[in-house]
Amino acid sequence: MNWRDTWSRTRRRCRTGCWPVLRAADAAFFAEDWRNLRPALEVHAREVRRRLAVRSPADVLSELLPTAARVGPGERVRLDKLQIVEVKVAPRPLVLVPSARVWPHLTVKHEHPSCVAVQYPVPAATPGGQLTLRDLHDRLMALTSPARMELCRHLLGEPSTTSELAARPDVGGGRCGDVTEGVPGRMA
Repeated sequence: MNWRDTWSRTRRRCRTGCWPVLRAADAAFFAEDWRNLRPALEVHAREVRRRLAVRSPADVLSELLPTAARVGPGERVRLDKLQIVEVKVAPRPLVLVPSARVWPHLTVKHEHPSCVAVQYPVPAATPGGQLTLRDLHDRLMALTSPARMELCRHLLGEPSTTSELAARPDVGGGRCGDVTEGVPGRMA
């Protein structure tokens, strides 16, 4: 038996074993949520498709995201996220991924030359809408803790898992999730 046959059988066994687990997890954790969110996401997706049929991808992206702005006369868009990113959305395909679970974040993947992918929150399907001034204040005050500041420095300076950070004596011990406890509006 060659390695391709072995690999093929292993993949089939893996799929056969994984599907029941994934279906059970879907039923237990996501099915009700999806039933509630799907209508708003489908309406949004139809509207975006309608816009893309008559407007350029750069125009549509700029309309969808409050932190996006066209750059110059071409198909470049500047996206203001944690770091400012400028991407050329044409002639590469633009893959838009509307989501109910990313608010208030925006994810842009543009490193691969084949396409630009943008995952963004859909206002009709996201909790809370815009941050209140009080929520913003509370989130900024969370950074006044020395342990939280140390955690931020570690996150910026080196890639680390939450387990690795929790094990570091200079982060303050405990669970990494402790740094956001008590912060109103925190995302779990």
